[in-house]
Amino acid sequence: MLVLLVVLVALALLAYLVWALIAARKVSGQFSIELPCNPESAVGYLWPHVVGVMHDYGYRLDSQGSVGIVFANTYRPAWLALPCILLFPLGLLSLLYRKTADVTFNFVPAPTGGTTVHISGSGSNPFWLNLQGRLDTLAAS
Repeated sequence: MLVLLVVLVALALLAYLVWALIAARKVSGQFSIELPCNPESAVGYLWPHVVGVMHDYGYRLDSQGSVGIVFANTYRPAWLALPCILLFPLGLLSLLYRKTADVTFNFVPAPTGGTTVHISGSGSNPFWLNLQGRLDTLAAS
């Protein structure tokens, strides 16, 4: 009975790790949008629409200048659970490892008189879909 319990716990742990590796995987993304304002006022125009999405996915403001904004997200990869469990107690030292995902917004004057915003960086697929959806509604308005 104990062996069956150990096998079930091991299978549940393996299923969780597979799910976590797929769901939390960071992918690179990039796209551009056009804004109807000059580059100096583009930050103020874009800020209310972007900051909520960035906060929801754990990004914080890293730097801000006249030509761009950089958001950063520090996280622990999902695969860290393996060394923690398999190499316990020394595996707990692997929790010191962290990675950083950045998203950059660059503001470039557009030939039409507005501003082209180039967005690039790394994040999860749901993050990119949410951000692009929010910015597409902003560009359409």
